[in-house]
Amino acid sequence: MMRLKNTLCRAGLGSLLAFAPLMITASPGMKAGVSSPVPAVPSWVKFMDIPEGTPVNEWGPQPEMFPAAKTKSPDVLPFRSWQLQNDFDEEITKIISKAKDYGVNNLQFSHDMVMFGHELLKDAERIERFNGYIDQAQKEGLTVHVWTKEFAELPESITSQEKWFDQDEVWEFLDDRYSRLFEAMPNLDGLVLTFHETPIKVFYVESELSMAERIAKMINFLQAICDRYDATLVARTFAHLPKEVEAVAESFTMISPKVVLMSKCVPHDWQVFYPHNKAIGRFADRRHIIEFDPGAEYYGKGHVPYLYPEYIHFRLNYARDRNTAGYVIRIEREQGSRPRRNPSAIPGISPKSGYNEINLYAFQRFSEDPSVTPDQVWEEYMVARTGEGPHIKPLIEAMKLTDDALNRCYFMLGTWYNDHSRLPSFGYGYSRSRRIAKWHKVYKPIVEMIQNGTETAVEEVFRESDEAVALARLALYRLSEAKLKGLKDEHYKEFEEQLNALLEETQTWAAHRKNFILEVVAKNKAEQGS
Repeated sequence: MMRLKNTLCRAGLGSLLAFAPLMITASPGMKAGVSSPVPAVPSWVKFMDIPEGTPVNEWGPQPEMFPAAKTKSPDVLPFRSWQLQNDFDEEITKIISKAKDYGVNNLQFSHDMVMFGHELLKDAERIERFNGYIDQAQKEGLTVHVWTKEFAELPESITSQEKWFDQDEVWEFLDDRYSRLFEAMPNLDGLVLTFHETPIKVFYVESELSMAERIAKMINFLQAICDRYDATLVARTFAHLPKEVEAVAESFTMISPKVVLMSKCVPHDWQVFYPHNKAIGRFADRRHIIEFDPGAEYYGKGHVPYLYPEYIHFRLNYARDRNTAGYVIRIEREQGSRPRRNPSAIPGISPKSGYNEINLYAFQRFSEDPSVTPDQVWEEYMVARTGEGPHIKPLIEAMKLTDDALNRCYFMLGTWYNDHSRLPSFGYGYSRSRRIAKWHKVYKPIVEMIQNGTETAVEEVFRESDEAVALARLALYRLSEAKLKGLKDEHYKEFEEQLNALLEETQTWAAHRKNFILEVVAKNKAEQGS
């Protein structure tokens, strides 16, 4: 508290000390059993030029979206996939054995498992292990696709040539690379191609072809190889910049109709306040699957509960109205080089896994019956997990608060802030806050307010941060109500562990966010004085 007081005073904002007690004190109204003291709609919405009552993610003016298609998705979505990211043998076999219980019919191996398909060729033991996973999955009635990215590890004899993309040598080299991959993995069902986060990006190589034409050539080349091996090619639309997004979209008018398209539900990356991905509905006459992230890369990575059936319903229904063929969901976040293992959303896979299981159940129910509502999902799931009884209502009320609380941690006034669920450095948080306005211009006044470190920005960040802690405390109180109404002790302890983790997370982020916005104030004051 003293550190915060000193920082406030240095920033010339000592009057805002009135907010400090809220860091540790929730509203007394909670204990009286009244509704939440925290508004459902964030207070910062008032700074946007939008109609009152407009639902979240429909805030305008929206970027151009594609209208609902004449042909809607079938009631049961045909493509239902899990994306596995961690390469832990004992966990992978468990996940494969559980997939059909959640209505899944496809698996994607990615990230720590495999990012560049050709890397599998370097390790015979790894190939053998992956072939075992494929055999196990196919016995369960599942198909398996592995990720790949291009361009990577091309020989200098190719890349030293002028406009090497236009020469035969590179395509002969890649033909040999992928032919050997399919021959080493004869039962592999397909590839998932990504163009970004690779040493050489097709977007920017020198060529006589346009950016869109280059992308189309790469896709059609890999589709021809997949045709030889009776395999499926999935092409992801993921890109970092709007011009790249447009080039990918244009390329899809030039590619084989056999190619399956794959887009995130949002543009760029997993920011919950982003608009819908403009790719959704743009290709309603093609097989198009939508990627989601219950693995929670930006929402706690499974270490805290982030439960959002309502959000899933909103995004998936939007895609259904535009004839999506199905979904791909990340069930975990890769560990990478970090020491802490990120738990899966599936229970029983690793210690603390399963916090976010209801999100997987939501995808199962929404993909098999479009009439199912989020409230049905909540009740069905909680009854199946804890039994029927009067405890269900307060239990659901408690767990429904988790995403609202964490959104007020990870997204500062709706803008980009967190660093892959890690507390950001000042430079990271400051630079990333601008990103949302690139995709959704209605956020421009919010971004400017944060970047300028106005007194209003400080007030709003303090308010939002305190709301996060208040929501976490309210969730624990609702859980205690559920216990009084018959929630069994074993279940109470499970949810209490989750909500205690939530409270700790909100408290940590609240303190960080407050110091961050005060650093912005100090930075601007210093620059103005120089």
